[in-house]
Amino acid sequence: MATNESPSFDDLDPVESTPRESGSDWINLETGEKFAGEITAFNPGAGGENDAGVVEIEGRPYSLNWGQRNDLIDALVVGSTMGLHKLDEEESFTDDDTGEEVVYNPTEVRFA
Repeated sequence: MATNESPSFDDLDPVESTPRESGSDWINLETGEKFAGEITAFNPGAGGENDAGVVEIEGRPYSLNWGQRNDLIDALVVGSTMGLHKLDEEESFTDDDTGEEVVYNPTEVRFA
């Protein structure tokens, strides 16, 4: 749902992600069975580099195939609005490989 006029970053709502406990009752449909509900989590890296990830619907995990993963991303991401704001404040961390302190300006993201 793209529009000709993009909103400003300040018009977008901040998002607070909260960790959710993963369900253990995997969705495993029988032929002809249907299931629908709210997406409660998405872990694109679940299962390893050759796996397409896991989506949780109503807290119940479902292992995606690559086509389903692409459909999920297209439906939820493509056409959505995303705003970026590189903050003035600085943060730092110590690089584990070099032992050097790395200073950077974090970036805040917002979505509509």
